[in-house]
Amino acid sequence: MNKSLSIIVPVHNEALNIKDTVKNIFVAIKQNNIFDYEILICESGSTDGTVQIINDLKKNNQNIKVLIFPDNYNLGEKYRNAIQKAQKKYIAYIPGDNDIDLESIIKIFSVIGKADIILTYTVNMEKRPLTRRIFSYSYTFLMNLISGYNIKYYNGACVFLASELKKIRVMSAGFSYMSEIVVKLLNKNLAYYELPMKVVGRDEDKSSALQLRNFIDTGIIIVRLFWDLKIKKIFRFEKYKP
Repeated sequence: MNKSLSIIVPVHNEALNIKDTVKNIFVAIKQNNIFDYEILICESGSTDGTVQIINDLKKNNQNIKVLIFPDNYNLGEKYRNAIQKAQKKYIAYIPGDNDIDLESIIKIFSVIGKADIILTYTVNMEKRPLTRRIFSYSYTFLMNLISGYNIKYYNGACVFLASELKKIRVMSAGFSYMSEIVVKLLNKNLAYYELPMKVVGRDEDKSSALQLRNFIDTGIIIVRLFWDLKIKKIFRFEKYKP
């Protein structure tokens, strides 16, 4: 199969990591013989030289595109804007912090086309701080309880069929945007495939998952999904639409 792939890479103050991230993406692309591709690097508000680095990367490869967003854009806002600019058949998400090991990226790209939704779950969670692990396990349990699915992880690297991804309305601007997308796509009865991945491990103080604004965003999205998936059905309101 001739794979057509847009790779969205969000960055914020990743001057020390973005070069290696892009390098690993190129290795994975080459290993999987992907010739029709684009890399969309999404930046907002970096102050450590990230902008200069990604612009230099763009100059050296015509398949790299740099999308600069306002400083106050959160991760979800960058992603949902980037998907509308993506031009390939499938859209992958790879964080710009170089936290996913190379072999995992290669495996992710190798299964493109196996299903409309490709999801990953971390198998070496010991690389995460204890507080992050507790939050992840609790969040996954709650999302499965609300959605009725049995997904291993909602916020990992992923690949979606672009035509379906672009149809849904993403409300979340923060940490919960990916889980919102996954639930809404699964509710369209699309085929999905889960595979394990390994992370390198980040310093706890660099992780954005436990920031207050992400807790607030998570709470809002959980309430919205609970309303759409549970309450509306009980009281026979209008049928849920992704």
